Amino acid sequence: AAPRAEFYTVSQTKPEVTYLRQIGQSQLTLAMQRTNAAFKDVPLTVLVPKVPAGLTVEVKRNGNGPAETYDIILKGAKDIPAGRHTLRYFTYAELTGNGQQVASNDVVVNIIDPLAVTVVPAGPIVAGQKQKVKLSVTRRGDDRQAVELKFKALPPGVTGPEKISLA
Repeated sequence: AAPRAEFYTVSQTKPEVTYLRQIGQSQLTLAMQRTNAAFKDVPLTVLVPKVPAGLTVEVKRNGNGPAETYDIILKGAKDIPAGRHTLRYFTYAELTGNGQQVASNDVVVNIIDPLAVTVVPAGPIVAGQKQKVKLSVTRRGDDRQAVELKFKALPPGVTGPEKISLA
């Protein structure tokens, strides 16, 4: 078959996906540009044949016209194991009996905890004495809200504030 001009292009809005385990959902957005005026209303077929284990996929179309987007929504259990995984997607559409497809390379999916809290004593712990500790929050992801810490079960004889708010 003779080569034909493309009638649409697809690009990812970000190079990889960050999946925050405690949230249980993330997404990759594909931006579609229609490059042929005759191809104006037909939606793309978006398939995701390679999905990280433990995740499911839903595809949502946003808009209709010269430019529209498609969200590949990833969902999974909040206890899914952390790690680096990959997914692949495939898009397809037809114009006047001619099909066009776009297949992705591997897209990295980082399954991570959105934040981690560490507690470090300010010096050696001496029985019967007060001890200061330093609390640190490491954030991964875009959420920059204050973190409220509550102590659920302190060891016998250890006391502290009921809750602490970290900016």
